[in-house]
Amino acid sequence: MAVAPLITDLPIILFVLFVLSNFMQYRIIIGTFALVGAAYLIYLGFENLGFKIEKFRADDMGKDALKRGVIANFLNPNPYLFWLSVGGPTIFESLSIGIAVTTLFIVGFYTLLVGSKITIVLIVHRSKSMIKSNYFIYIIRVLGILLILFALIHVNDGLRLIGLL
Repeated sequence: MAVAPLITDLPIILFVLFVLSNFMQYRIIIGTFALVGAAYLIYLGFENLGFKIEKFRADDMGKDALKRGVIANFLNPNPYLFWLSVGGPTIFESLSIGIAVTTLFIVGFYTLLVGSKITIVLIVHRSKSMIKSNYFIYIIRVLGILLILFALIHVNDGLRLIGLL
């Protein structure tokens, strides 16, 4: 399931980039998308800050894990929201700097996305007691703070695109 975004996100990204490219001359619209993306990241960050340990249940998905992951990712609104509000504007901004920056963003993003999912699975499998510890809660909360800080960058970009900065 961790590699499902590698299969499903390309059509999502191409669709979102096509939609956004039609709005590129309208900096206010792109700025608004960046602000919406920032709000979404802030929401996710605060969810992480309020994280509490619940009962964990490991579901054995078996041989259908990739198929289920692909279907879930296509039907999940989060990739669309991310690429429309955060990823797409970031790609367009990075293209103004250079294709190498865009490539580094995409490779880095998927390395961290897939790598973190695999790492989480390995950590949960090897150390179920760690998942129920305070260390895990602190890690999730620090990641929440990082999401909020990243959102502030998008607030700045959105306000700049709209012309308020």
